[in-house]
Amino acid sequence: MRQHGLFLAAILMASLSLVSTSFGADGDMAEVLARLKALEQKNKDLETKLKQAEARPRTTAAIDKAMAAEEAKMGAVITAPDPHNRPLKIGGYLDFSYEYNLNRPDNFKNNLRSFDSNDPNGFNVHLAEINFERLPTCPGQAGFRIDLDYGTDQRVFGSQDNSADTSFRNQQVKDVDLQQAYIEYIAPIGSGITIDAGKFVTWAGQEVIEASDNINSSRGLLFGLAIPFAHTGIRATYTPFKDKWTVGAGVVNGWDNIQDQNNAKTFMLMSNWTPVKWFNWVVVGIAGDEQFIDERARFASAIAPASLANPDGGGFDADDPATPGATALFGGKLWGSHDHGARGLIDTTLTFTPWDKFTFAVNADYAQEGSIPSANGGGHRTWWGAAGYIKYQLTKSWYIANRTEYFNDEDGARTGVRQTLWESTITADWALSDPLHIRFEFRHDDSNRDAFSDRRGVRQNDIDLHRGGNNADKQDTLMMQWLYKF
Repeated sequence: MRQHGLFLAAILMASLSLVSTSFGADGDMAEVLARLKALEQKNKDLETKLKQAEARPRTTAAIDKAMAAEEAKMGAVITAPDPHNRPLKIGGYLDFSYEYNLNRPDNFKNNLRSFDSNDPNGFNVHLAEINFERLPTCPGQAGFRIDLDYGTDQRVFGSQDNSADTSFRNQQVKDVDLQQAYIEYIAPIGSGITIDAGKFVTWAGQEVIEASDNINSSRGLLFGLAIPFAHTGIRATYTPFKDKWTVGAGVVNGWDNIQDQNNAKTFMLMSNWTPVKWFNWVVVGIAGDEQFIDERARFASAIAPASLANPDGGGFDADDPATPGATALFGGKLWGSHDHGARGLIDTTLTFTPWDKFTFAVNADYAQEGSIPSANGGGHRTWWGAAGYIKYQLTKSWYIANRTEYFNDEDGARTGVRQTLWESTITADWALSDPLHIRFEFRHDDSNRDAFSDRRGVRQNDIDLHRGGNNADKQDTLMMQWLYKF
């Protein structure tokens, strides 16, 4: 830049010489020299700005370095630094819906539903979830996963504990549930054995708790009636063939309980096989002397005053074998130790994805448990069912899906009534603004018994109580759902 300025000055000087020769005016010469001086000052100013522009990237880099140091310092305040430089992942999920039951039941119940049983005509915040995760990535590392859930869904999948509040699972919405909370370690054995210790969701089933990870909005019969939601204990998985086959085993308290209610334990086995990229086959086996009986609720019902729901109330007999565990009341134990009559479950799921836009899955369950001394009688009790799932991705933003199920509760072990059920659900999903999805769903439920409520009430002594008895063998619902996962 300076060379250009000097060159320009030389040209101007030569021009001045010519001008002075031609005119010889001292006044004109002074004016030209003044202009030349002004040009030299502009040249200096341009050189200064150029140096500043050249120095700016170095200044920005210094600022970025300082900001990174401050971020690292703030991160250390929030959580301890990870020796393996793994980030702490924070995610979440929101599930909001409106549902309408075409039966218009007087008791405001969608019978035999999982998470939408109390939504016959209204809005509902099903689930607000936040999760924290820093899982190990290679042998020798340890990490964790925590899922915190709030909403009406957690009343259903919230695990039982030994709290004295017998209505905890059915009435508490104000509390937050730990859907999952486990420590994970990869033992340096072979390619690495992954060990989880804590509470985790079950291996069984095609569907999961979060609707956004299912193809339908509502959960199916098998999800709500055939399998557990979660377990508390220890499990381990190993992949003998990378990306092809994973096997697992575990020992847990039982089904859907944080603290055990008896002296036995439940054992789990799992096989997850993916021979080709378009086919996956999962088999899960769960067995243990873990029939869940909430003796506190049964005891409270036995000694409660007579009512419509409990017409034989007040008939408690401490020596009645139909009330196991009641004789131990004054010893401080309000639940029985049922460590006999094992409960076993076999669950299998086959998933096919022959084309990018098409997914087809089949899920089947068979379970049996031993006798339970109760007013319902003893003997082995069995339940089983199957479900088919189809999803077709119409466009990038739209897909349609169908789930059709059959469930046989032949001994009334899961629904309280000997019956066979089937349902079919059609769902349309619209990715309005990823990750925001809006779903529209129609579902039809059917039973060989009058298992569903409608507008016809229950009559007692010629008085219509309008409590919506189970007078229908069919149930149809419409749902619109908003899902956001981050």
